[in-house]
Amino acid sequence: MDTNAAGMAEPIDFRHHLTADGGRICARMICRTLDLIANKWAVPIILTLAAARQQRPDRPMRFSELSRALPLITQKELTKQLRSLEAAGLVGRHVHAAVPPRVEYWLTDLGVSLRPVLDALGRWSAENGPAMAANLQQKQDAVAAAE
Repeated sequence: MDTNAAGMAEPIDFRHHLTADGGRICARMICRTLDLIANKWAVPIILTLAAARQQRPDRPMRFSELSRALPLITQKELTKQLRSLEAAGLVGRHVHAAVPPRVEYWLTDLGVSLRPVLDALGRWSAENGPAMAANLQQKQDAVAAAE
C-alpha cells in the first residue's frame, strides 16, 4: 500500500482498476452495465435477439415472435425490458404504421458487442457455478448449525 508524505496509508481508488493486460477499467461502468443486464429477463432477451440476428441478419423480430420465444415473460415485463435495453442502445425498435401496429426489434451493433462478454460469463458460470453453489450450501449449513 502506498503512503503519503505524512506516512499515512493512501486509500485505494476502487473506481479504476487495471486489466490483466494493463488496460484501465472503471468499476462504476461495470456496475452500471450489470445493473442493466442483471435481471431475470435482459440476458434471455439479448441472447434471443442475437440468435435471431445470426439466423436472419436482414430480418428483425416482431414483438409477438419475441413473446413466443420467451413464453414465461409477461407482455408488460417484455415491453419494460425492451424499452430499457433500447434506451441503453443495445436494442433497436421500429414501429410500422399499420393496424394493429407492428413493432420490430433487433440487436444493435452495441448489443452484438455484448455477446462475447455474455458467452465468457456463461463459460465462467458453467465452470465455477458448482463450486459457488457448494460454498453457499456449506455457509448455509454452518449458519443453520450455529442457530
